[in-house]
Amino acid sequence: MISLEEMIEKESLVRIIDAFVDMLDLQQFEFTYFQLNKEGRPPFHPATMMKLYLYG
Repeated sequence: MISLEEMIEKESLVRIIDAFVDMLDLQQFEFTYFQLNKEGRPPFHPATMMKLYLYG
């Protein structure tokens, strides 16, 4: 079985963005993560959204 980790090259831009966003203190930028009570789908984590934004 091939994992996604194996499919991404070691020097890929995706890995750089991932490491960069993981280093940031997102609370300093006032990013918040809200938990829903019972209804609806759970929101994406702000770090995930920032990674997608920067990659896009």
